[in-house]
Amino acid sequence: MKKSNKILRTLLGIVIVLVIIVAGGVVYLSVNEYKPDEKQNILVQGATTKPISPGDTVTAVTYSIGYGIHDSGFDCKAEGGTMSIAADKKVIEQNMEPILFNIKSVDPDIVFLQEVDRNSRRSFHYNEEEMIASDLEDYNSCFANNQLCSYVPTGLSGKTDAGLLSLTRLYAEENSERISLTEAEKWPESMTGTKDCMLVERVQLNNSSKQLVLINVQLTKNDMNLEQYKELAKYMQLEFANGNYVIAGGNFNAMLPSVSAGKYPAIDDEGYYPEQLPMSVLTGGWKYCTDDTYPTARRCDKKYEEGNTDKVQTYVIDGFICSPNTIVEETNTVDTEFIRAAHNPVSVKVTLVK
Repeated sequence: MKKSNKILRTLLGIVIVLVIIVAGGVVYLSVNEYKPDEKQNILVQGATTKPISPGDTVTAVTYSIGYGIHDSGFDCKAEGGTMSIAADKKVIEQNMEPILFNIKSVDPDIVFLQEVDRNSRRSFHYNEEEMIASDLEDYNSCFANNQLCSYVPTGLSGKTDAGLLSLTRLYAEENSERISLTEAEKWPESMTGTKDCMLVERVQLNNSSKQLVLINVQLTKNDMNLEQYKELAKYMQLEFANGNYVIAGGNFNAMLPSVSAGKYPAIDDEGYYPEQLPMSVLTGGWKYCTDDTYPTARRCDKKYEEGNTDKVQTYVIDGFICSPNTIVEETNTVDTEFIRAAHNPVSVKVTLVK
């Protein structure tokens, strides 16, 4: 009997210790939860002097680089796969150089990047923002966090510090702005989850009172996607009403209205498949810029390897929206075969109407 009581007391002690550890972790994460202001000024790094005027044409590229880890050999645990972090730092280095090459091959004036890590455990604390900005030395840059957590317990992925990175060689204002979107996750997921936002940069046009407003965005995958899209649309409409030009680009995690939904149909009833955003939210000449010649993204529940590619879900969720006072000359999806990232870069060439 005494032996049984001793075992019970030991087990109870272990349970109490575990409860204290878990409760302490919840309190720590709750107290330290990243809670950004609705609007936050962000200093633009670097100085560029390339002028732009009404009538000029600019090229932009958007690219969700998957933290440098979502290459063809990666299957993401959050999407039904098995992996949460890269195998080692060498993987990040091997992926980032081709990612940079893909960006520079477009010769863009404007670069919108999503899923950029700065100091995250999953990418072995490799500073991708610094690497990209230092290589694209003719561009200014600004960064806005949408993930910032000292420890993410799920998947043992550890610390996260990631977000949106915008770069341009146009002459931009010295401050950009991070604008929060409706939070997509509820407690307790919100303690470690993504805080979705827009990153807005402004370029003053020569000999004009107008501005070119550049918006880098990544919307949520969950049920709040449409609500966030409406917030983005409202902001763009206000800027256009003020006489400005607007180019918004990024990962919408939904099909823009211009996408043919049947081009890349769902291959199963499991896992993520994007909804289509309604045309009715933005009317009156707004331009939806997509190219479905190739898919722009793949689902990461499986590795994208030879002999397996037809079993991996693909879709078109990346692109641009341009204001009615622009002419879209062309939109192109660059086919990278998802070798270095789970998204393809998409470029657009836009003329600002005089």
